[in-house]
Amino acid sequence: MEWFKERFLDSFIIFLNMILTILILKSCINIEGIDYYLITLLFIIGLIIAWVYDEKVKSLEKKLVLTMIILSAMLLMVIVFRKYAVSFIIEGIGNNMTHITSNMRERLPSSFSLIRNLFVITIPTLTPFAMWIKKRGFSDIIILINMVLMMVYWYLGYYEEIDKVMYIFIILSIITYAVNNLGNYSKRLKRKEIRNNIVTSKIIWSTILLSIVSSMFIVLLPKSASGKFSKIITDKVVENIADDSGGDYNPDKYGYSLAKSGYNDSSKILGGPINIDDREAFKLEYKGNVKNEIYLKGSAKDKYTGMSWVPNYRLIEKNNMMDSAYLGNFVGANEETMTIHPDYITTTTLFNPYYSKVVNIKYNSDNKTYVDKVNGAFYSEKPIKTEYTINFYSNSTYDKDFDKPLSGSNYVEIDQLLNNGDLSNYLQLPDTITQRTVDLVYDIVKGTSSNDEKAYRLKAYLTKNYTYSLDVSSVPEGKDFVDYFLFEEKKGYCVYFATAMTVMCRIAGIPARYVEGFKVSKDKENNGMYKVTNEDAHAWTEIYLAFNGSNYNVARALPFTKIDTVPTAYQYRHAKEVQNNGGSDGVGLDGSKSALDSNKNGNTKKVDLEKADSEDKNKTYYLYFKVLSPIALILIYIITRICLVVIKRRKIIKSNSLIPLYDYCKLRVNRINIIKSKNETDLEFAENIPNYEISKKMVELVGLIYREFYAEEDNLHYDRIQMINYIESTIRSNQGKTKYLIKRYILF
Repeated sequence: MEWFKERFLDSFIIFLNMILTILILKSCINIEGIDYYLITLLFIIGLIIAWVYDEKVKSLEKKLVLTMIILSAMLLMVIVFRKYAVSFIIEGIGNNMTHITSNMRERLPSSFSLIRNLFVITIPTLTPFAMWIKKRGFSDIIILINMVLMMVYWYLGYYEEIDKVMYIFIILSIITYAVNNLGNYSKRLKRKEIRNNIVTSKIIWSTILLSIVSSMFIVLLPKSASGKFSKIITDKVVENIADDSGGDYNPDKYGYSLAKSGYNDSSKILGGPINIDDREAFKLEYKGNVKNEIYLKGSAKDKYTGMSWVPNYRLIEKNNMMDSAYLGNFVGANEETMTIHPDYITTTTLFNPYYSKVVNIKYNSDNKTYVDKVNGAFYSEKPIKTEYTINFYSNSTYDKDFDKPLSGSNYVEIDQLLNNGDLSNYLQLPDTITQRTVDLVYDIVKGTSSNDEKAYRLKAYLTKNYTYSLDVSSVPEGKDFVDYFLFEEKKGYCVYFATAMTVMCRIAGIPARYVEGFKVSKDKENNGMYKVTNEDAHAWTEIYLAFNGSNYNVARALPFTKIDTVPTAYQYRHAKEVQNNGGSDGVGLDGSKSALDSNKNGNTKKVDLEKADSEDKNKTYYLYFKVLSPIALILIYIITRICLVVIKRRKIIKSNSLIPLYDYCKLRVNRINIIKSKNETDLEFAENIPNYEISKKMVELVGLIYREFYAEEDNLHYDRIQMINYIESTIRSNQGKTKYLIKRYILF
């Protein structure tokens, strides 16, 4: 057992770093139900293997023989139990890894059982190797492994997940580095036969305190700043690990997905808890006439399953321009240009505003361009990494304003424009639609005479009765998403409102489809350049107003009209700023009002400003807490140290024995380099102290201790308080007041 005692600290450090690795995987891969008892057992098995190799089989020849025996035994077991071995490896590891990858793409959690077999093999195998490199002084590699793992996931976009374990990583890395180097230093001293008086426990506790305080100051660092090579590294990581443009799980196979901006993938699951940050997605260069929000379409989806949206009807052809029949309707219209710089988002989607004409990719002629004529979307063959320009028609009269009912004099005649094909695709409803959802829609649109008025009433109902919120719960399994939103959750973000609006329009007989993309506020403009972030990612609805309820296959149909019911995450979080700047009063690119809605008097209406204020305050309080907590921790530590010093002093003064006083004095004079040698008796130590006054008092004290210990005399009179005060005043005069206070009450 001596081997385990000598290596207990090393083993414990390795175990903690292994747990950190598992926590990183748990946070990023979203593993549920981790069995830490099993992990501990596997680690102990690995330690036993390391002990056998290190202590029982010392020669290289014997280690090779033992290794061959183990491998042969494992091979024999595989042959004898072939069925179970194949199941363990192929199904328990290979297939499970595929399942985990699929869950990651879909933002779904994975059970610990999916990764258990992999741990059963790797932990007992890697533990002896970790002990081997620790013995040879290379154990800092453990820190490097976790650092590389965190960097990979960081550049894959797992910012929130890595941020959760960053503090643990900093604490553990500092402790690991200190313990490793302390061990290496002690070994060097031992080899050179130099006496080592370092108190390991004091070093470790000081390191733990330093690591905790250091980790808390991470909040002060500019984590959103980009490094010089950040873009290059991100592209390489995403290109080689994450994107897989031709794979079955490629998010771009349905066009742009909000999953790239922190939302759940709507083609797999709608709604649920999300983490939206303000990291840049791309830059938009535009100096045109649009005065309000700029909508950039990414994808349109028409099939609702009750829990997701997928495309069912598309008409894609190799081209970078809409067809002549479409363009012919804009003769004489104002044509403008915008440029998109896709610096931080990797996708094959070419984002385009409404009424786009042509898209041109710069500096990359071999990247083919495709257009979906039905959904008005553009795509590239390969993930787009260079800037591209879009020519489009602005100030169009082809959109409607749904901030007031449309009838009579304010009804706008719209010319026939685009062949959208079979409109039945946009009236599809699954069996999951509940009767109470249908009844609610019928009740809302009752008495209307046009699709315009129906759309207005549905939008007004959603805006008035439901709250925008990023704090939502997961949708229960088996529940229809729209039903759950309308009757139970009653709050949500853009995905909730856009899905509900689309489905409710379909129930009301209005062809509609669900759209994802970005909505950029004009207040983000900086000399014609917009920084588009994940907060600008958005979902909205497109509806077809001219459908009369009978003709599904229109020869020359009208365009879909955009209808938006809620703000983006950026507008929600900055609602006060948007209102104060008057940014919600103008007409957007498509002619509609801002999603911050207006009341009957035309004044901007607050979108849950009280809740936004509350969230902002909570963020501020949280930031204050994180910034001030290191200071509070230091103060608590200092107060605790002072209390311990006072308690120890009182115990020495009240003790019937003088031995605690002598031990205290002997320990304290170490601070001024008066150290007792192992070869000295206590009396010799006292007599050899260079300081005459200290030596005189210590000789007297040692004499009394001898009488107490050998002659068994009790309650010997001695002025304990005077001796303690004298020792402390001597140390203070030797060190200086500031250094004395720091070493007395802060350092060990």
